[in-house]
Amino acid sequence: DRPFHFLFKQHLPVSLTPSCRLALPGGRVHAVDPSFGTLLPGPGPFEWPLAQGPGGAIADLRIVPPREGEHREFVYVSELPQPWCGIDDIDARASLRMRFDARALPYCWLFLSYGGWRDVFTAVLEPCSNMPKDLREAARLGQSACLRPGEEFVTTVSVTLGESAEADG
Repeated sequence: DRPFHFLFKQHLPVSLTPSCRLALPGGRVHAVDPSFGTLLPGPGPFEWPLAQGPGGAIADLRIVPPREGEHREFVYVSELPQPWCGIDDIDARASLRMRFDARALPYCWLFLSYGGWRDVFTAVLEPCSNMPKDLREAARLGQSACLRPGEEFVTTVSVTLGESAEADG
């Protein structure tokens, strides 16, 4: 009988190789928890793909670092100019693109474990309805999915595998 705020998020974990590159059309990157990550030079926001911090430190978030560096990062990406994210494997000439409904899923979260979380070497692509992950805070900011009485939440997500399309996704 009243509005109901909720978080809806898809999870697509992708096993990585050192020749993989993360692909997004742009956007603003924000650290979910700066104390968790090891790559970003600060909490952000940063314009995808380069994160520049104090003193000139720069992280290129497209690049997958080697497993032995044991890096990890968890970020939100907002203000995506187009609703997709993906991974290119340069050596395999392979491409994965995940396309989603920008109205229902205006954010993309990236959970990146390059050996630095549970020894996993993977990227989790997560189109999402909310930012930040705290539901109360997202609702307070007007950045949360919300159903009103009688409404229905319907969305689509598609995943395409193909030849590497490094240039534009």
